[in-house]
Amino acid sequence: MTASRALRYMAPDFFAIHPVGPLDPEEDCLLFDYDFWSTVPEATMRVPSFSRWLEEQDHTPAYEHYKKVLQYLYWQNPRGRWILKTPQHMEHFDEIFRVFPNARIIQTHRDPSKVVASFCSMVSHAYGIFSDRVDPVEIGRHWSRKALNMVTHSIDIREQVDAGRFMDVQYHELMADPIGTVRRIYGFLGIPFTARTESTVRRWVRDNPQHKHGKHSYRLEDFGLSRSEVEKSFAAYRTRFNIPGEGA
Repeated sequence: MTASRALRYMAPDFFAIHPVGPLDPEEDCLLFDYDFWSTVPEATMRVPSFSRWLEEQDHTPAYEHYKKVLQYLYWQNPRGRWILKTPQHMEHFDEIFRVFPNARIIQTHRDPSKVVASFCSMVSHAYGIFSDRVDPVEIGRHWSRKALNMVTHSIDIREQVDAGRFMDVQYHELMADPIGTVRRIYGFLGIPFTARTESTVRRWVRDNPQHKHGKHSYRLEDFGLSRSEVEKSFAAYRTRFNIPGEGA
């Protein structure tokens, strides 16, 4: 609770980008912090040497430790279900299947020009919490490269794994039909989508409209990037998953 209030004080606009609550779900990349395998440091501070070191490591030990942490959490709530989410996983599909051989992956897709700009904006706000010096061009250069690495790696691994282990969810489909999209996800996971579940989802959608915490505004140009160069870099990814553009 105190941390949430402190974040709201230091970066009030951050909640329009990534809402944070003391009892709300959060990305599981934080579980990798415990043994220094997380991308959180480079998403909150400029640490290029750490970033290079992290990218050069075999992350199998990281996922083995991550599994132990999840087992501990499951021990506390054995009736719960775990849906784990962080972009960091896209760089490590091979390690995930090595440590979790029965894993299923729901991969979401959106126009890369929007994703890269949005993520760079979030990182720049995070940097501002911990530093008085924030270089948006350096952020754009670093995170556009990392984003491309993520999608490239995910494509490479998906060519080697049974396609039935993956489900693709397009952003525009989720926004147009959130109930139908969640129903498809439940079907993919083999979980009954009951009337009670549907009611819960509808209530969440009603209570959490887009821009609830303010509108997140961002532009590629603010980070030294252009739509044309991002389109060129991510062309193979967009074609592979038939991702529509969203305009300027």
